[in-house]
Amino acid sequence: MSPGHTRVGVVVLNYRGAADTIACIESLQELDEPARLVVVDNGSGDRSVDQLGAVAGIELIANVSNVGFAAGNNVAIDRLLDDGIEFVWVLNNDTVVEPSALSELLAVADADPGVGAVGSVLYDLADPHRVLTWGGGAVQRWTGRTRDARTASDRLDYLTAASVLLRAAAIRQVGCFDTRYFFTWEDVDLGVRLTHAGWRLVVAERSRVWHRWGGTLEPLAPARFEHHAAGLVVFQRTHSRAPWLTTLPMLGYYAASAVRHRRPALWRGAWRGWRAGWSR
Repeated sequence: MSPGHTRVGVVVLNYRGAADTIACIESLQELDEPARLVVVDNGSGDRSVDQLGAVAGIELIANVSNVGFAAGNNVAIDRLLDDGIEFVWVLNNDTVVEPSALSELLAVADADPGVGAVGSVLYDLADPHRVLTWGGGAVQRWTGRTRDARTASDRLDYLTAASVLLRAAAIRQVGCFDTRYFFTWEDVDLGVRLTHAGWRLVVAERSRVWHRWGGTLEPLAPARFEHHAAGLVVFQRTHSRAPWLTTLPMLGYYAASAVRHRRPALWRGAWRGWRAGWSR
């Protein structure tokens, strides 16, 4: 892929995962649809910039520090929007894509100009036939719980940023990812803002992407609980009339998880995040 004039800019964010990122790039180089590829190193502080800089056919942006998922992606999204791109495809670096993944996303977007974002069906990289997420999921506003969609009939309030094609016109209207979210919840927030503005969210069921879930942070990492709790508070402060009330059920969930896994650090991480979310 060359960074010439194309309809689509692809954004891949790297943080200390150059091997995964290069595997993702290699799969993108087999796409049947031309795209401009922008890779952002989010202040990895390791050899990532050198390794990625040696990869041909990409634009590399090196952030000085780790500014989080939302802000890190926004650096590239803003550049692409400034250059007049029509669509932005945001991909996690721990994914690999089918050659037709992008063309299938575009086919769905082109069929309806009211579609603001299109998601892929995400499969488990470790178990390639198992569906992880049917594009996105639903959020229960009164408890803060999210539930991944598994089939085409499941409710869709947001599309996961592991693979989402964003219409530039929609992003110009509602804005990019909210940088108050450091890691997790930014895609949920964006989906809600898009639908509130009248844009539709859909899934291209033939756009297949394989995802190594937990590639950035292990599922039971205290830092994941911390970021999730902070994001929950920011989300409920933004979209709920009673954020103090609607964040309490998840505090119970975090505590139960810590007890079930015999990991007190999970609760401590969640408590730190919950408190930090009120000041963002």
